[in-house]
Amino acid sequence: MRKLKVGDWVEVRSKEEILATLDKRSRMGGLPFMPQMFQYCGQRFRVFKRAHKTCDFLYGTWGRRLTGGVHLDLRCDGEAYGSCQNGCLIFWKEAWLKQITASEQSCNSILPFSVSSLPPDSTCTEAEVWAGTRPGDANDSDDLRYTCQMTDVMKFTTLLRWWDFRQYVEDYTSGNVTLGRILRGFVYAGYYSLSEAGIGLGRALRWLYERLYGVPWPRSRGKYLLGNPHLCRSLSSNLENWSV
Repeated sequence: MRKLKVGDWVEVRSKEEILATLDKRSRMGGLPFMPQMFQYCGQRFRVFKRAHKTCDFLYGTWGRRLTGGVHLDLRCDGEAYGSCQNGCLIFWKEAWLKQITASEQSCNSILPFSVSSLPPDSTCTEAEVWAGTRPGDANDSDDLRYTCQMTDVMKFTTLLRWWDFRQYVEDYTSGNVTLGRILRGFVYAGYYSLSEAGIGLGRALRWLYERLYGVPWPRSRGKYLLGNPHLCRSLSSNLENWSV
């Protein structure tokens, strides 16, 4: 089966098929399957983005690589995590989805389930998926800590250097971004690096950016972002657009 691309139609596999891919901690390759994802079993969606990489803002390692992942146009509702309202995009392993070709959509035909890449001793249950939302050392009675895809991003991804050119090829071939957007990303990265080079051009370049685009310099330092949940949510919602 070829890699999924932006715009491809998929069907979320049944609960039983998905459970068969998970280990006892409700993870596949370290990626948690979250309880609220069960509600989409049997439903069909278009691929929103190929999730071959993401950003790490928590630990500061930035670029992270993920294999066999996509985003559908769905966001976490937070119900299994104390009604979290961050609204993060959900990572889906391709093994949790059935690819539907254009000719098969009308006849409701789907590609068969493959067990070739599944862990050999998968016996995960739905109860264990719910248990997987809490850290192993959490006390259910008084410790309101949760673990989800975003908190575990370091466990299911590997370091991705910005100079690894393969990521930009996949950005383009997957349909995630256009060639023009990739080039604009490189121009911005160069502009930002020049503004931070310590050669006395930073203030002038930031001023010029704001005058040309009519918006504040996007990487200004301050406390406003930390105190504004709407901006924090906007930052999270734009992870899928990261290209350089």
